[in-house]
Amino acid sequence: MALATRPPASAIAPIMACHRASCWPRVSTASTVASLSPIAPSTRVAIWAAAPLARPALPVASGGRLRIDFDHPLKAGVLRVWVDGAQVIHERISGTVRKKAVVFKLAQGKFRDTLEVSPGVHTVRFQIAWDDNVKAEEITGTFAPGETKTLAADLGRLRKDLDLVWK
Repeated sequence: MALATRPPASAIAPIMACHRASCWPRVSTASTVASLSPIAPSTRVAIWAAAPLARPALPVASGGRLRIDFDHPLKAGVLRVWVDGAQVIHERISGTVRKKAVVFKLAQGKFRDTLEVSPGVHTVRFQIAWDDNVKAEEITGTFAPGETKTLAADLGRLRKDLDLVWK
């Protein structure tokens, strides 16, 4: 009888001292298994079949998700986001030149990210810095378990006003 796959590590732990896959011998037939294990073949099959997979005892309450969608007209900048005073994002962002006007070069960029947050009320502070400018806004939202809330952030093209809206 040829074995196509190995049983999970939790099923082999009673048989083998090492549970890491790197320690497992390459097993190709039942006779090879019999030569490696001191347990009788019928007992080995019963152990593999009866060994439960590792499962948490109690279901864990899932948190919410904060999705950030940021559209900007910047060639380069630094984005920072805080949730309840703790900085969760600090990234350089960039945009590509999409249109060239007579005097202006217009850039366009996007930033997308999703963060896990605990259920409840959270304050999100959003800051964008570029050249010698800094714009920052705060918004508060309530997150339910398993819910994804989208924070749409937009930096205006002309006056560079920062707008935050829940979607």
